[in-house]
Amino acid sequence: MRWTFLGLLTVACAAASGCSHNHYQVRMTPKDGGFERTITFWQEDGSDTSKRGPANDEEQARIQKCYDGTAKVGDQGERTFHGSFEQETPGDIGGAGRLERLETSLGTAWFYVERFRGNDDPAGELAHRQEAIDKAVDLLLGWLEKELGSEPGYPRLRTFVDEQFRHDLKNLAVSLWAAPLNGETIGEDGVVERLWLYLRQRDYVTPHDLAVIGRSMATEDPTLGLRPLARIVARELDVSPESDALAVFRDPKRLEKSMDAYLRDTEFYTQFVSEWQASHQEAKPEEVPGPGDAFGEMFSEAFPLFDGEPNDVVDLVLDIPCKPISTNGKWDETTKSVNWKLNLGTPQPLSIVCSALWATPNKEEQKRRFGKVVLDGDGLVEYALWHESLSADEVTQWEPTLAKCQGGENWQAIVKSFRFQQESDTATRLADQLKGWLNLEEEKGKKEEE
Repeated sequence: MRWTFLGLLTVACAAASGCSHNHYQVRMTPKDGGFERTITFWQEDGSDTSKRGPANDEEQARIQKCYDGTAKVGDQGERTFHGSFEQETPGDIGGAGRLERLETSLGTAWFYVERFRGNDDPAGELAHRQEAIDKAVDLLLGWLEKELGSEPGYPRLRTFVDEQFRHDLKNLAVSLWAAPLNGETIGEDGVVERLWLYLRQRDYVTPHDLAVIGRSMATEDPTLGLRPLARIVARELDVSPESDALAVFRDPKRLEKSMDAYLRDTEFYTQFVSEWQASHQEAKPEEVPGPGDAFGEMFSEAFPLFDGEPNDVVDLVLDIPCKPISTNGKWDETTKSVNWKLNLGTPQPLSIVCSALWATPNKEEQKRRFGKVVLDGDGLVEYALWHESLSADEVTQWEPTLAKCQGGENWQAIVKSFRFQQESDTATRLADQLKGWLNLEEEKGKKEEE
């Protein structure tokens, strides 16, 4: 039973699991004024041997727009692009990111964060899915009225579809969207069972229905798959499932033809064709998707689980000179790099994010001012943020004081005597912050020496 229902829910994803997918290798190296980024990508056929080949032309063209120059071509069709950037990461894989730096004379704090695909507007995403469901249900109501509007029980059917069915579809869409947030994988962790219970409690699907659907899938007989739908409609119309009024649900070709005829004359399909042609200007008229395909695309916007996205893989490497203060990647001390391996296949409610925070002290300058390195790691990040918060006037007060420190024992006395010219509690606390970091680091240094 479970696998019949799972097959019904994820047939598209199951089909996609063995399909080709893209593999991306990305390497980023921070440099003065920005960073360098190299991307190598190819397509794998999805077999056990993962045979490589060139990515499709559309993917190659999309990535090339993010880089200057032409690609280097590998022995198996891999393409490699290289470029230099300032702060923003290129949207080569899909997403957005930045490499921020707070530079001071004593060192630099670095923060890298990048999201890959997904959506950074969850409120908008949920609203969009629910809007897609509303449109789909409105169209379904229009078709049902055309087919069954003259039936005595139609008002009850209409109320059911307009209210309960619409509401239940929205709940299912939210449940599927939220499952990954709960650490759940579709097909595992009770997700399928939860959906089954929801539908069973509301009498959408019975064990018999699942058996019939499973038989329909196994025998490729779509007529069997329509029986559960006919049962629900018959229940709300208060007629027998074998009623002549429901003959359309016993003939898949008639059902498809009837649905296409209704949709073809709707504003929805007219707008769909207009938008499709605008984005496919070189397409031939016969290539325009039919009404049923258009309806399916809209419905998939509410349930993107059914999109069957390929399991694209990203291997990301960030070269940095020291162990990061924090990161959600894996630090490799040998190669001095942070590494991530991402799977972008399963639709996520939120984007997949990679991040790292680190600090690089200006050792020569700190030795010149303090006789040794006293600001590193968290302390250097705090100093960089403190320095960034200063106004232009406050900078002109602090920097000359720092310049007076010449590495001897008197540097502590110089810093301790520092005051901002403004006479306020805020100015005093701002100066005390700096002294606290330097004094704590000094005490720490003494303990280490002992």
